[in-house]
Amino acid sequence: MKKQVYAVVLTAILLILSSCANEEVHPVMRSGEDQAVREEKLKDSGDTEVVSPDGKHIYVVNLHMEGENLFAKHTIRNSISGQSVPIALDLVSGYAVWLDNEHVLYIGGIGEEGVTQIDMQGHMTSMPALSKIMAPTELKQTERATIGNDRLYYLETNYPRNVHDLKYIELSQMDAPAAHQVRGEVSLFQPMKAGHMISVVTTRSHLDELKQELILIDSNGKDQGAALAIGAAIGPMAWSPDESKLAYGMLEKAGSTYQISVFDLKAGSSSVVFEGSRLIGDLLWSPDSSRLSVTIERSKDGLERQPETNIIQIK
Repeated sequence: MKKQVYAVVLTAILLILSSCANEEVHPVMRSGEDQAVREEKLKDSGDTEVVSPDGKHIYVVNLHMEGENLFAKHTIRNSISGQSVPIALDLVSGYAVWLDNEHVLYIGGIGEEGVTQIDMQGHMTSMPALSKIMAPTELKQTERATIGNDRLYYLETNYPRNVHDLKYIELSQMDAPAAHQVRGEVSLFQPMKAGHMISVVTTRSHLDELKQELILIDSNGKDQGAALAIGAAIGPMAWSPDESKLAYGMLEKAGSTYQISVFDLKAGSSSVVFEGSRLIGDLLWSPDSSRLSVTIERSKDGLERQPETNIIQIK
């Protein structure tokens, strides 16, 4: 359950970064002992958490076993007050994506209820037309859904070929949706929230060796220049709030040091801003695009591994 513990840490960081630019946000601060107790409880639970764009709410799914049966409890938690709104869903698989700061889509797993839209009061609306496109089957599965440029982008994996296609649905057409293809062979992507550019990671052959490439494409899938990076593994990625920079992680080759770089759109070049051990969770920008939060897994006494967060000033 370490991944969920790191989600709590990253949520707190996001709120702290946001509070620097927004005086209305006042996260509840806990003592070190209280935080340790909270994280220990989280380890033993089955919580998965998805944070709203403004960092003020979290969609939480708690999985727990009763005998040989798996059960789920869905809630929306206010990250400032700690109060939760119960959601009348009991789906044990699937994932959530925030459409905006007020609405969540929950895409159920195979054989579950398809796609449901949920508001902040816990009211649910079934989305049958969207379910036909996004609900998983034995032959296809959708993942990594995210919002950008008034579109719902997602990856669709088709079996048995295991092909990953980047697709989108217009947010204005959610009641009568149509899936549009952007690009094939995509393993990771991140669209701008307002702009028309998307960063994508794809795999290509380099001197008879398969490597990942980070490239920029427009909303129609056309390449925007040469690859920004080529390495053994690339990701995650995050556009700055002003969309002038792209932060990304990369492992140049097996056994090398993990690097975090920032690509400046105006300058047209990348610079390494951090080097360290394995990255945990997402890269988080401050609201004014001047700082980047990077959390890595640091070894303590050569045995126990703990998260270590670094706040990097970006010029």
